[in-house]
Amino acid sequence: EGTEEARVIAVDEEGYLYTATCITEVDPKKEIKASEYVYEPFIQLFKVYDLEGNCIKEVEVGVGNGNISFLTAKEGKLYCIVIKSMLSVYRPTLYTIDTKTWEVTEVYGFDDYRNIYDFVWVGNYFYVLGQLKEVPNKNYELHSSVIDYTYSGECISRIKVGEENPKEERLPIDFPIDIVGTKKDTLIVYHYNEKQGFGFLEFYP
Repeated sequence: EGTEEARVIAVDEEGYLYTATCITEVDPKKEIKASEYVYEPFIQLFKVYDLEGNCIKEVEVGVGNGNISFLTAKEGKLYCIVIKSMLSVYRPTLYTIDTKTWEVTEVYGFDDYRNIYDFVWVGNYFYVLGQLKEVPNKNYELHSSVIDYTYSGECISRIKVGEENPKEERLPIDFPIDIVGTKKDTLIVYHYNEKQGFGFLEFYP
């Protein structure tokens, strides 16, 4: 009940379910300059459900200035990526939220990315798959059995969890399409290979 507008969900190690919904309202009739909203956080409504499905907490939290696109829960914290609203510049940003105090901390801004398509936690690293703002000039030939493939600047990066000043590291994988983590702390990458077509890579951190 009450989850019909949940934008993202996550489950922690104890089985508690977290949902988040952006409740910031902007009057469509009002003329708004981008600069007015660059530093104003959007309000997100978080709900917490116990193992019986009962909503045990509702909290309104200001997180970034856009919608939460990805959410995961681990070790007493929520980790989320906020894609900034069209009212301001694009800058996907990773935040943490303490589930006891509900304090929000900005962890890292992916300045080179226009958008983030996927986000997984594997081992001690967060991995993101997204589209770069400046698309590299990569020449490739389509495999004979592939009808079509369009490269739009897709790239995989990672940052180490818990570092005070994390540094972004890009993986040397061309033409990634999707990513998923495994139970053995490896990363599976669905990608395009110009010689072999589509396939999977297993990346060992």
